[in-house]
Amino acid sequence: MTLNQAILRKISKYKPKNGLDYIAKFFLSLSSIKHGSITGHVERVSLLSEVVAKKLKLDTKLAFFSGLLHDIGKLMLPYYLFDDREISKKEYEEIKKHSIYGANVLFDGYLFTSICVGLHHSMYHKGYGLTLKDIPEKIGISNLKKMLNVASIVSICDFIEAFTYRSTTLRSDSGLKSLKELLYEKYPNDIPIVDIALNEYPKIKYWQFDENGFIMKCEICGNKLSPTKGHIMVRNKDGYLVGYECWKCTDKKLEKLKRR
Repeated sequence: MTLNQAILRKISKYKPKNGLDYIAKFFLSLSSIKHGSITGHVERVSLLSEVVAKKLKLDTKLAFFSGLLHDIGKLMLPYYLFDDREISKKEYEEIKKHSIYGANVLFDGYLFTSICVGLHHSMYHKGYGLTLKDIPEKIGISNLKKMLNVASIVSICDFIEAFTYRSTTLRSDSGLKSLKELLYEKYPNDIPIVDIALNEYPKIKYWQFDENGFIMKCEICGNKLSPTKGHIMVRNKDGYLVGYECWKCTDKKLEKLKRR
C-alpha cells in the first residue's frame, strides 16, 4: 500500500460530514498535478498529526483533516513557488498568504477545520495567518482551546516534515542545531506536544516513503534514506523510477567499473 492509498483509506474510515471527504480527495488529486511536493507533505503531516492528537486524547479526526488540508491555500498560488528553490522576500510574502486562503476556502462548511488551517502558522513567534480576532465569538472558550491545541499539533508536525523531507533553507539556516533544539526554540509553550511528535514520527511507516510510494532505502545496503540526504534515483530502461541507492554504494559500484 502506498502513502496515498493509506491516506484515502483513512479519509473513507472517518466518514466526515458535509462532503469534506470529497474536498480532501479533490485537493490531493489537484495538488498532485502541479504541486506534487505538497501532496506527500500534507499526507505525512496528517498521519503524524493524527497520532499526536491520539496520544494527547484530542480530536483525531480534526487533527487528521486539518493536517491534510493545512496547505490547501497553496493551490491558489503559482506552483513554481514550491519547487524547493531559493525564493525572494517578495515571493515569501506571497507564500505567507496561503494560510488565510485555506481558511477562507473551508470557512463556510467546515469552520473548525478552517480555523485550524488558518492558525497553523500563527502558533509561534512572528508567525502569520489568522489571529484570535478573526475567530467568531460563537465558537466558545472550550472549542477555541480545542482548535488551538490541534493547530499547534499541525504546526509542529508541519515543521518536522519540512525539516526531514525538504532541501530548503530551513536546514541550511539551522546551522548545527538539532531538530529538537529548533522546535524547543520555536514552540516554547508546546514542549509536551513537541516531545510526543518527535517520539512518534520515526515510528510512522509511511514517513520513509517518497511521493511515488517507494520506501526510502538503499537497494544495495538496505539502509534507510532521508530525501534530504545524499542518494540517487534508480530508473529502468523505460525511465521509470524503481528504487534508490545511497552515494556510498554508488561510489563503490563506480570504483568497480573503473577497475574493469
